[in-house]
This record gives sequence, structure tokens and C-alpha cells, in this order.
Amino acid sequence: MQFDKPLLFLALLFLSSASAALKVQLPLTTSGSTLSVSYAVDFASLLLLGPHETMLVAAGSAYSQCHLNSKDRNPLHRTLFSMAALVITVQAAGLASRLLGYHGPSASFVEIARPLVGAATVYFLLNTGLIATAITLTTRQRGQRLVDLLRDLATGDRPHVETQLVGVGPCERQQIIH
Repeated sequence: MQFDKPLLFLALLFLSSASAALKVQLPLTTSGSTLSVSYAVDFASLLLLGPHETMLVAAGSAYSQCHLNSKDRNPLHRTLFSMAALVITVQAAGLASRLLGYHGPSASFVEIARPLVGAATVYFLLNTGLIATAITLTTRQRGQRLVDLLRDLATGDRPHVETQLVGVGPCERQQIIH
């Protein structure tokens, strides 16, 4: 892999990994859900560097999120899943932005609005879907539970489920719903 902007890549990798430990408390629930600041850095990296370099940035932030400031030690399989989920998510969001006409950070706001919304939508849906599927499978709640979880997330019928799935890091999400 060739890095077109190695200093920017290293800066974003460091910033994303360091910010993974910073969690913002969400006031929407009483469950103490948090949102990692690293997702904003990962998405900025996607826009500035593209999906190939960003998958490494996102993998680094997922690793950091699983191991920095976590209450319990996360098993290797959970860390690897979280890293893989973000790599897949970043690649899919990058593909969506390219298909919708994104041509790099030099484009005007009007030119990037559509690709930006498309990439953000794919990022949200795919990441949430992967995590919801993992939660469903690891808690032995098959089929209908996954459908219910995704429906509740989409309709907002259960804001606590939505916040818990979206508002916490990949490693923490798997520990929330039992």
C-alpha cells in the first residue's frame, strides 16, 4: 500500500486511536451510553485520505476503543470483529461516496453533499447492522430478535436500544444487550 499523504495518515491514525478513549456521555438514556469521538475522525479520514488508508485508521481506532479506558479486558475475537466491522464499513462508505460522485477533498460543498450523505448513510446502516447481527448471534437470540432490534432502531420505538447500539463503541455494544 502506498501512502499519498503519510504525515496526514499518521496524524489521523494517532488522533483516531487517541480519541477512541474519549467517550462523550449521551444524555438520551439512563444507561450511561457513550459515543466515541473517534468516529468523527474516521469519517474525516475517509474524506481526506480515501477508504484504503482509512481502513487502517479505523482498525486502529477500533483496537484502541476495545482496549483503552475499558472496564473489562476484551477477548481477541471481539477486538478482531470490531476492527473488521469498521474496515468493511469504511470500504463500503468509500464505495458509496465514489459511486455518488465524490472526487476528493478539493470538491466544493455542493459537489460533496450527495456523496457525503450517501457515505454517512452506508456507514451508519452497515456498522449498526453488523453490530446488531453480532449481538443477536452472540446472545443466542436468532432471527426475529435481529429483525425486532433493527426495526426498533429504524422506527425509534425503543430509543434506549437505538442509543445503545449507535452510541457506544463496537466492543461495548456487544456487552450491553444480554
